[in-house]
Amino acid sequence: SGLDGGAVNASTGTVVLRDSAFTGNRASRQGGALALGGTVTVEGCAFSSNSARDGGAIWLTSAGAVRASAFSGNTATGNGGGVW
Repeated sequence: SGLDGGAVNASTGTVVLRDSAFTGNRASRQGGALALGGTVTVEGCAFSSNSARDGGAIWLTSAGAVRASAFSGNTATGNGGGVW
């Protein structure tokens, strides 16, 4: 858990996440599991039971690609239970 990105917080650069599971992560602000900027690719990942104010599972500050990933039971008290 943390302020932003309960599991991963990366605001710049290139981030590639493949075939990973993110479960039960929390952030008090953005991105329950991931808070990402820069060049982002998320592929074949599973997100379950993550929570944040905005972006229950993922919060993106730039354009990114999220492909072939599963979202279940992620929550946000503000915006975007899955991705914001």
